[in-house]
Amino acid sequence: MGHDPDRYVMLISTLPHLGKLFDPAALPISRTRLEDLLTLHLLPEDRQRLQRIETLLEWAASPREVEDTTLVTSAETLFPQVDSATLRRVVRDQLYLRTIVTALRRRARGESPPPSGTHWGFGRWRDTIRGRWQEPTFGLGGVFPWIAEANTLLLAKKMRLLERLLLQTLWDRLAREGVEHPFDFEAVVLYILRWKLIRHWSSYSGEAAVVRFRELVDEGLTSVPHLFESEPIGLNTEG
Repeated sequence: MGHDPDRYVMLISTLPHLGKLFDPAALPISRTRLEDLLTLHLLPEDRQRLQRIETLLEWAASPREVEDTTLVTSAETLFPQVDSATLRRVVRDQLYLRTIVTALRRRARGESPPPSGTHWGFGRWRDTIRGRWQEPTFGLGGVFPWIAEANTLLLAKKMRLLERLLLQTLWDRLAREGVEHPFDFEAVVLYILRWKLIRHWSSYSGEAAVVRFRELVDEGLTSVPHLFESEPIGLNTEG
């Protein structure tokens, strides 16, 4: 889905190839240049669509374990407003990932499952997670194959490897959806989300990255830190 398809063909054709997620090379395009291209090509209504998606993902990107009912309620309210089936799947799975990793981390701390009725996570799997709390994958290993490895890495405190796993999981998800969307609005959003994954990984290096990631976990990290920043790309001009 997307308005003015020629506009998207031009934009996608201008954007450089992103390359590999864990390639140590610099990003192929700067934030400032990407902002300039989005400003040039995105229509006002498309900027609003992008903003809606970014707002939904703010909760998933929060570096702290959020108990705020308002944020979860906002996600549940805004989610039906995403008018693309592809992007709904992408957003949904990112929110699922956050919910599951939140539960893994709580369980690793020895906590009991969240009480029924509390707004601690998103979507259909919350009751399953509560009901199968002591199972390593919450009974969801067949749906989300990455859970078993994530649980093992978390318990072993191998935070850098956990980070890589979560980033790779998100990257693969975006790549699969991108196959059906070479030149449309969905392609633009998927490109931006993949660009952010690369930027996140390239912003950390060596031992300092491990230390920083552990600090974020200690603060309450339950997903990938700053994966989707609260300042939506395409909606500001900050370099």
